[in-house]
Amino acid sequence: MLSNRQPSYSNIGWDPPDLSPQTAEKKAQIGLKSSKCPVIIAVSLCSVVNAAVLSAGVCLWVEFQREVDSLQQSYTKLQERQYQHEGLNETALQLAVERRLTALREQEEGTIWLPTDRDTPFRNVSRRTHKPTAHLTGSLQDNSLADDRKGGLSKIRSWETRQGLATLANGMRHKRGHLIIPTDGLYFIYSQLYYRFLNPPKTESKTYQLIHYTYKQNSYPKPLQIMKSARNTCWSKNVEFGLYTSYQGGVFRLQKGDRIWVAVSNMSMVCLEETSSYFGAFMI
Repeated sequence: MLSNRQPSYSNIGWDPPDLSPQTAEKKAQIGLKSSKCPVIIAVSLCSVVNAAVLSAGVCLWVEFQREVDSLQQSYTKLQERQYQHEGLNETALQLAVERRLTALREQEEGTIWLPTDRDTPFRNVSRRTHKPTAHLTGSLQDNSLADDRKGGLSKIRSWETRQGLATLANGMRHKRGHLIIPTDGLYFIYSQLYYRFLNPPKTESKTYQLIHYTYKQNSYPKPLQIMKSARNTCWSKNVEFGLYTSYQGGVFRLQKGDRIWVAVSNMSMVCLEETSSYFGAFMI
């Protein structure tokens, strides 16, 4: 006869599982909680990762902004330096051009005579160079006292030194037809004579000897001839005036106190208008 008594497992050391409804419900709740743990952990990890990524992104953005600001400041400074450099270059170029123009103007003023006022002496001479300069023009004063003792040659004694186109500057002096050199150096000496002869009608043709000399004299008593031009001229009977121009020019080394002058033949034939006959020298 079977008994309803449950067997006992205590003798073998093993407890049988509790199969009661309460126990099953507890186990189901525990299993549900256990299945939620990985999800919670995963969500937490995602949150941490997202926070880390966001933080890193914010840091990168801040660093990027700093780099951009630094680049903008560097570019601004570079532009300012470039503008300053361009301004300095422009100023330097302007100064160089002004200096070159000044040098050219001084050079031109030292070699070309352009009157500013016909009623006053020419004074447009460079003050920086202080080079002796003289330009004497023909004078309508009487030259009858010219020296005719040297083979028919006459020294022109009267030159205009102040009025009209004439000038004396920076130590150059004139005395009785002589230009007196104030300092040693190289000088360009020049002179022009304009001959004009009235040819009476119904007269026979005649040959004239036109001689044009330039002399230099220093401590030695005998003058030295430094330039010469000569011509035999015969004008036609059919012309009222016979015309001829003689020009001389050259560079010479002169010393302080040297005297230079011009001598001619047939003094009465020389036209001494200021634009026709002149004599001068300037230091180079």
